[in-house]
Amino acid sequence: MREFENFFDKLRKYCDFELEFDKTNQLFKFNKEYVDAHIADHFREDTLGFYDEFSRLYDAAANKLKFVEDTIEIIRHTTSVIGKKKLYLPKNFKKIKGGVVFTIDNPILKRPHNFTPESLKQAFENFDENSPKVIAFLLCNPDSPKVYRNQLIVERALTHFVFVEFYESLTYMEANLEKVIKELKTYQYFKLEDVNPVVISERCVIPFMKIEAAYIFHALFEEGIFTFPDVDENKFNDKRNKFIDRNFTYVDKKKKQIPIKDIKVQFSDIKNLDNGQVKRQIKILEKLHEKITNMLEESRKQNEKNNIKKWKK
Repeated sequence: MREFENFFDKLRKYCDFELEFDKTNQLFKFNKEYVDAHIADHFREDTLGFYDEFSRLYDAAANKLKFVEDTIEIIRHTTSVIGKKKLYLPKNFKKIKGGVVFTIDNPILKRPHNFTPESLKQAFENFDENSPKVIAFLLCNPDSPKVYRNQLIVERALTHFVFVEFYESLTYMEANLEKVIKELKTYQYFKLEDVNPVVISERCVIPFMKIEAAYIFHALFEEGIFTFPDVDENKFNDKRNKFIDRNFTYVDKKKKQIPIKDIKVQFSDIKNLDNGQVKRQIKILEKLHEKITNMLEESRKQNEKNNIKKWKK
């Protein structure tokens, strides 16, 4: 029993985040760590670590449903507040000042990162698919031009990025637990490994706009090139939509990577294509065909060059 309480205590401590502003160095702390872009890297491992411990305790729990509900309640204590107040939005994150602890007379420190107004401006101008996630996040912030003004605005922007990454890591675990509860209520007993967890992972990038991506997926699934075996026809669309939402990003007009969400909206729009939409879909598929053809042609030429070199030897 003590093992379960220890798990709950650790999870509560993790979810009850702390924000501190070090007035001496003009730096923010999140959960006692000075903010830099790499703090967010810990959240993935931390959350998966909690889920692994949860999985181990789940097998030993006498009342599995209560154990899952108690676990998700701890997470929702944080996610519901953030979600209800929409603190993940830049304009609302500014209202979190009441929850920030201000400290003074701290030791003088070197800044824990290299982000400055000048470096961010350059990073924005040279943004591409290889840019760090934090740059994409800051670039899509409507207040992004303000980071050019001074270093304090840069620090606030980075803290917002860390805060959103923390929130999203909790919502991923919450989604996992919701699936477990649903399965438990449906089947009463099942093995936890039978539930496919929502894995926090890097998404696959589709170099097209969201509607263009929908056209491509629509064609691939309609023609049976992509499919899910042994899935009931009534559940097929739902499974397809969730798979796309969880695993892919599209690019907007500024070439920023955006996680796909609610692809069902685009699928609904193209369900009954008019002539204009059909032409647009054909144009997108032709564009994709051209990319693949060029890639194969380049590969063929390279193979020929390699074969010639081998023959000369």
